[in-house]
Amino acid sequence: MELVLLTTLGGLALLDSTSIGTLVVPVWMLLMPGRPRVRRLLTYLVVITTFYFVVGVAVWTTARAGMPVVAPLLETPAARGAQLILGIALFAWSFRFDSEKRRTSGQADRTHVWRERVLGSGSSARSVVLLAIAAGTAELVTMLPYLAAIAMITAAGLSAVTSASILAGYCLIMATPAVLLLCGRIVAGDRLDKPLRGVDSFISRHGDSAMGWVFGIAGFYLAGNAAAVLFVN
Repeated sequence: MELVLLTTLGGLALLDSTSIGTLVVPVWMLLMPGRPRVRRLLTYLVVITTFYFVVGVAVWTTARAGMPVVAPLLETPAARGAQLILGIALFAWSFRFDSEKRRTSGQADRTHVWRERVLGSGSSARSVVLLAIAAGTAELVTMLPYLAAIAMITAAGLSAVTSASILAGYCLIMATPAVLLLCGRIVAGDRLDKPLRGVDSFISRHGDSAMGWVFGIAGFYLAGNAAAVLFVN
């Protein structure tokens, strides 16, 4: 297996690890008063990581089964034209995700909405599981790095066992920063509160804008790739 592929997948996994579901929600859990609720946070991470893995396997299975039929169709001018339109639409849509404009207009940031949901959730295992599934489901539409990783794994033509193993490793990398923060919180105690609040503050100010950047970059790539095939080649 090419080192370039693994390195690229690792980079995408690290990018995914900064999402609301895999990093922001754990940060809010760690900032709750009292001692860190280790079991609650680990339960959350296990559930959301498993959720992403199951979704990844499902998407990979579907993509692999449809590749022989879909691949030739994707190279047609009509498909490239649709890709160009989709890319332009995503790029235009990305400008709607502006944290400062939402605050100026009096709208609540999406991160604020999720913070209230996390702080208001119960401590029972059921509530934690439901929170993890809700966070994973809400982020399905923004899982562009994960979808790109699945596309790369599918295109590489790897076996089912190898592909599943890579997807599992990808999901574990996504959860690693949150696990490291939990370990740091256990060791450092309240001394880690200030850095965590700094992360929380930064995300609250720029959370929507970061999502917009993801859509904008994806749209630019799709439109640029389609335009190169349609008008250059």
